[in-house]
Order: sequence, then C-alpha cells, then structure tokens
Amino acid sequence: MAIPSLLALFLQEPLTPVAPVVPAPQMPNFAVAPAAVEATRIALTPVLDGRLEEEEWDPFATEGSGKTYLQWEPGGLHLAAHVGPGYEIVASFDLANDGWLKGKDNLELRIAPDGSVKARIVDATPTSGPVWIDIPGFQLSTKVVAGPETIEASIMDPGLGLLPEKTGSKIGVRVDLVPIGSAVMEAYMPRVATPVSLAFYRAAGLPTGLKFEPENESKSVVPGQTVRLRFTYSGKNDMGLQRLNLRSEGPARMATSLIEVPFPTFDRKNRAFVDYDTPVASGASLGYRIARGSLTGADGIPSVMQVSYRIADPADAQLVLDRIPVAETDRSMKRNYYLRSNSGRPVNGKMKIELPAPLRILNGNDRNVPLGTSRSRIRQGFELFVPGGASGTFPVTFRFNIEGREYVQTQYLTVG
Repeated sequence: MAIPSLLALFLQEPLTPVAPVVPAPQMPNFAVAPAAVEATRIALTPVLDGRLEEEEWDPFATEGSGKTYLQWEPGGLHLAAHVGPGYEIVASFDLANDGWLKGKDNLELRIAPDGSVKARIVDATPTSGPVWIDIPGFQLSTKVVAGPETIEASIMDPGLGLLPEKTGSKIGVRVDLVPIGSAVMEAYMPRVATPVSLAFYRAAGLPTGLKFEPENESKSVVPGQTVRLRFTYSGKNDMGLQRLNLRSEGPARMATSLIEVPFPTFDRKNRAFVDYDTPVASGASLGYRIARGSLTGADGIPSVMQVSYRIADPADAQLVLDRIPVAETDRSMKRNYYLRSNSGRPVNGKMKIELPAPLRILNGNDRNVPLGTSRSRIRQGFELFVPGGASGTFPVTFRFNIEGREYVQTQYLTVG
C-alpha cells in the first residue's frame, strides 16, 4: 500500500518549474580572425532607432552569441549587433591594416547597451612595449542606440583624422561580443583582424566575362531633386543577358523609383549602360544610400550590383582634420574646411560657425554661401582662438540658412 500512497502524494504536490539553463557569457578568441560575410564594405548610413531593419545594415560576421554588422562612410564607421543578455560590443580596427601590434593606429571601442563608449588606441612604438592611450573624444563623436536585443552605433572622427575618408581604403576589423564589464586586455596581447576594403560600389555573382563599373558613384542629391547613376558594363552580346531591375535599398526604397528594362545591346567596344534616373522624395532621410541592380542572365539566376549615393542637405562643410596640440599660452590659429554643394542647382545663403567655450572664432565666422554651380566645392577658413591649457574634443556647429530654411551640421575638433 506504500507505493499508491506515495503516488497520490506526488500527484497532489505542484510541480516546481525548472529554469532554463542560460550559458555563461564567454570571451571570444582574439587569436582567430572573424569570418566576414563580405570583404568589401559599402558606404551606407543607418537609421539609429534600436531596430535592425531589412537592407539597413550590412551583415559582417556571426559570433557565438550574436550577429554583427559593419558599414562605413567617409570619416565614419557604423556597427551593430544582435546581443544576448550580459553582452556588450568590443570593436577593433587596425586602421592601417598592417597588424595589431604595429604603429599607433589600432583603435578599440567598447560599446555597452546603456550607451556608454570607451575608446583607446594601442601605441606599439615605444621600445618598452605597447601601451594603451585613452581617446575620450570618441565618447562625444559616437552615437549609440540600443534596443531590447540590439546595439547600433555610428562612430564619427572626433577631429583626429583617424577614421578612413577615401574609397579603396583597407582596414582590419573585428567586432566581438564580450561579457559586460569583462577585464580589459593588456596592450601587448595580439589580435587578429579580418581585412576589408571600403568602397562605393560592389557586385556579386556576375556572369563569367562580365565587368561592372558604375559612373557617378557617391553622387549627392537633395531631397526633392533627381539623381542619375550610370550602371556601366563590359561584355559580349552572346552572354544572353536579359533584364535589369534598378531600385534603392532600405531607407530610400520608398522614396525613389523602381526601374526594370531589357538589358541593352553591347556596342562595338563591348560596352553597355543603363541609367538609374530617379527623383528623391522631399521627405527622404539623409545619408549614404544604395542603388541596387539585379541582372537576370541566360541561366535565369540574378547577379547583384550595389552603388552608394548620398541624400544630403543643399550644402555642407567638411573640416580639414588635424589634431591641435595643447599649449600653456593663448594662441590663434587658422582652421580650414571645404564648403560643398550637394544640389543640382546654385546654392546661395548664409553660414555661421559655432564653438563652445573656452574656444572662440576670431575671424571668418559669418559667411556667404557662394556655390553658384551644381555640386561645386570651395575651400574656406576661419581663425580660431585657443586659450592656454585648453584640451578636449569640441563640437563645431555649421549653421546654414539657405532660401529661408535652416540646416545644422556638427563635426569635431580635438585639442590635445
């Protein structure tokens, strides 16, 4: 009778739920390079909103605890990750692509879900061995947005000229997910990064013998105007190329046109081209966007081409980046910038430059914007006052007034 009694007692007792086993956060293996999905990284500006939308982010690698993303634009890097509980991002950039323990251009950023940013570089030049140097300016020039299981970050140069500006640049990259608050690595510890190329266009799956090289890549356009990007090919008519579909990806998809045409005949020099000629809606979000071509070949399998272009304000300014050393005495110095039109029409207006204390502008603060030709660029300057002992990273605000509308842009300069 004992067995039935025990069975009855068991059936009467509520079962205690068993908590799922959550693996403890693990450190990545920094001695093994991440396997990048695509070695060519295309210029693309994300929308930071805590959500990783389709075609907004370029997949980089899959780590044990999540998926990472990476893209670029001149003077900036963008990264994101799907992160599990208890993890943060450690991004490592070998900006000369010559090895982690060489020179003084190897940048580490630790980005936490709470939005905090810690940046430092490895200086491997001292004879006594590599040392870490903190770069606090990246705290100001990096924007972070976190969602329930995501982290997005846009990293802009804080005025040091560290981040790549030109297409064709090659850097080493790894984006790791590490336990929050985990111990920092010593400066002498090696890291293996994956080499990537930074580009304004790329192609995948092209038929054998077909070459793709666009014209007007990275071209700028103002919302409400029209942009033309030329998709140019070299090949032969016996390839049997059929149709070409052209559209914008991601944030610009609904603000631009979709075009589908039969593939044209190659000329006597074996060249063919199709123009992606599209209006851009007046409410389109700003940043680098991607025009996507999908080409159907004789086998019915599409190949993909991507070309970056930029949706921008009518004009913008680009500081010539150069670190300013700290000095004990007051100084005045000249700083240069390029004033650039992004419009297909003349741009005229006013521009004012603003700096926070203790810096101030002595001359060249209030200027006309004399950009009389389409997408023109001129070099300008201003005289800057830096008091003795001043140091840090400071925002430089360019405030434009063009045809009664105000446009505000921010860049950074660093003293120290």
